[in-house]
Amino acid sequence: RTIDWLVIVDGDTAVVNDQKRLQDYLPHPADTTSTTAHHIFYQRNHYEVMAGNLIVRVCPEAADFHRRWRTAIAESRLNENMILHQVLADELGFPHDCQRYLQPFRGWTHYFDKYVRCFQCALARHFGGRRRDLKGKVTLVRRDHGFATDVHRQGWTAAHLMYHGIKSGSDWEKLRRKTVSIAAFRNQLPSLKWRLSLYGDVISSRNRDIQECWPSCPADWDNATQRQLWKEYRCDEMMAAVDNHSRGG
Repeated sequence: RTIDWLVIVDGDTAVVNDQKRLQDYLPHPADTTSTTAHHIFYQRNHYEVMAGNLIVRVCPEAADFHRRWRTAIAESRLNENMILHQVLADELGFPHDCQRYLQPFRGWTHYFDKYVRCFQCALARHFGGRRRDLKGKVTLVRRDHGFATDVHRQGWTAAHLMYHGIKSGSDWEKLRRKTVSIAAFRNQLPSLKWRLSLYGDVISSRNRDIQECWPSCPADWDNATQRQLWKEYRCDEMMAAVDNHSRGG
């Protein structure tokens, strides 16, 4: 029997719902429109691409991607999440000059407000609303649609499989008993908060991109959602600054 996919799970990620299966998050073999991507990443709740939990196709292209990612981490003083965004940009061939927001590192608020926002704007400028099977290499799963997600303080639903950011057995016990219906969770999305376990912060998001369709939003963003992200992230301003810097301005 061959192994087609590997699922990489961070050490502080745990199953909260044993009624869901990992297979639910894999491309179906019988689906002729199924992804050809060698990596399936999901976006965290602040649009950062998650480095610790991912799905990898067993193939030479995936191995090469990980070698380049590992080398880039070794050659820098930045963590794997930060470096992942640059390796993804190189893999997908969309030019940007967002690295200037990383060197030198100015703290997590600056990282999310500048670097992650810059990356998302550059991604949107290059691919529009498409997130599935980018160049046949990478799929970026929408926020709160991956096989894991950062801990929701409100609890978990039947739509969740794993939560990331569980630091102790007592954390898991408390969370395991904290369930909420899908309808109630969707109603809470406008005011939902997440704990960024690696960074010790709590963030909030208006979640307009998933509020109406969660937990079954389309893989790609529609035009209205894309325009909304572009406006909310002030991408015109961000990309103008990046382009000016690239030209030496």
